[in-house]
Amino acid sequence: MRDQKARNKIRRGRPKKVRRCWDGGNKVMFKTEEDADAEVRFRSALHSDRKAPKRSYLCKLCQHWHITAMSEEDYQSLASE
Repeated sequence: MRDQKARNKIRRGRPKKVRRCWDGGNKVMFKTEEDADAEVRFRSALHSDRKAPKRSYLCKLCQHWHITAMSEEDYQSLASE
């Protein structure tokens, strides 16, 4: 019961309607960096494994924010290859 109350408290600030990116993938679009960061905190509290989101980033295609489990260091190493 206590865990459910904690989840509900965290969940209150989350957007109700989910919009997806135009790239054809399954990425959720957030209007602001603050909204995306709030979702990172919410999901990180639920998931303690390596798949929990770590950060938000601005999408060059749709100009909205997305979240990812990939660290900035891993992304930079992939981008430089």
